[in-house]
Amino acid sequence: MELVVDGIIYQLQPQGGISRMFSEILPRMCDIDQSLRITLLTSGQCRQALPNHPNICHRGIPPVARFFRPSRLWGPVPSLAEALTRRLFIGNGRDRIWHSTYYTMPYQLGKASWNGPHVVTVVDMIYEKFPEYFSNAAQVIETKKRCIEKADRVIAISNSTKSDILEYFNMPEDRVAVVYLAASHFFRPLSESDKSKFRERFGLVKPFLLYVGHRGGYKNFQVLLKAYSLWKRKNDFDLICVGGASKWSRDENELIRRAISGDSVRLFPNAADEELRAFYSCAQAFIYPSLYEGFGIPLLEAMACGTPVIVSDTSSTPEVVGDSGLYFNPYSKEELLAALDRIMDDARLREQLVKKGLNRSKMFSWHETSVKTYNVYREIS
Repeated sequence: MELVVDGIIYQLQPQGGISRMFSEILPRMCDIDQSLRITLLTSGQCRQALPNHPNICHRGIPPVARFFRPSRLWGPVPSLAEALTRRLFIGNGRDRIWHSTYYTMPYQLGKASWNGPHVVTVVDMIYEKFPEYFSNAAQVIETKKRCIEKADRVIAISNSTKSDILEYFNMPEDRVAVVYLAASHFFRPLSESDKSKFRERFGLVKPFLLYVGHRGGYKNFQVLLKAYSLWKRKNDFDLICVGGASKWSRDENELIRRAISGDSVRLFPNAADEELRAFYSCAQAFIYPSLYEGFGIPLLEAMACGTPVIVSDTSSTPEVVGDSGLYFNPYSKEELLAALDRIMDDARLREQLVKKGLNRSKMFSWHETSVKTYNVYREIS
């Protein structure tokens, strides 16, 4: 079996969840089937982030990321550039499978066209559900629609995402396969001595709540920040934010200045995985207030580190968390405040959530993701 992976995600989002997914599963699929050969097309500037395996061939292509920025997504010029590049490096796709990492298609060029099957992984439907947050929503939605509806198989990363695909796009249900994601085995609880060293290193004197990732739009960080500003116990707990934008937004700054005293809210935008694991392990609770998620890898990472999670009751989060977390309505800061009080006041509940979370996180593995993805290829090859 031969597979061609477009690799465009390594230019668009080299450190994101989609990139991590492909980096995890491509080498594992080569181990599952030692005859599998993968051609990974990507720019040479991203090679430090690429998956490595003797069966994976890295084919450098011109740095086309500028063509794929949202404001110019798949216009006539990038379409031609992509087609030329594919013809140059991979021929017409006969007896090969094309897997799109971010809604690309094997375009026709003159009389030559891609003759092999086409697979696309859909990680969420954010543009369709929250177009108000994106100036280019209509263009992106149309590009996704074309790619998804013409694909031989669509991989959805949760049942929630599959339901959304069937709602927004015209395609039979049996063409959509659900393949869950996972967290790296690297994420596991730290020892008490390592926790102490980490707290000392970063000056973490008080116990803290943890938020991880981007904070804008549908991520709904404002609800968490507002709830924290009203929490009667905010002086006893810091709020730590890891990742995302390197500076507070104007609205965030205003709320912090007006309603939160001292340096209780702290931002660490550039944490390595080792540090992220330590933040999870040391946190009193991990808060995930998102209005929508295609899956939610940080939830698994937190649970795998023995951290109780407080999570919005929307989209895919119940599939990931099960009965291992406290849920709240993401539009209600009152429900979030009640959840914070419960998890801090009830030691038995905390212990139960930690135990359930550790067990729940073990139900998801990158090996299983790889096996199910490989089985999708077998069905269409």
